[in-house]
Amino acid sequence: MHIYVRGFHYILLVIEPDTGVVEVMDSKSKSLAAWGDMADILHKAWKRFTNKAPGLKNKDLRIKHVPVSTNG
Repeated sequence: MHIYVRGFHYILLVIEPDTGVVEVMDSKSKSLAAWGDMADILHKAWKRFTNKAPGLKNKDLRIKHVPVSTNG
């Protein structure tokens, strides 16, 4: 996947419910610790989701950083 960005900041979250993985693509390449509040919100929402969705194989949420190139 290639995303072309010029002149603004974004954070894209790709949430994969089947695997319990959230991929974070930050156009400014900030560390995951820089947006800890968002991680807390995701973990709380994931806990509620897994409590209401029996049968999920993965009850743990993993957040991983995916590098983003902003050099067209």
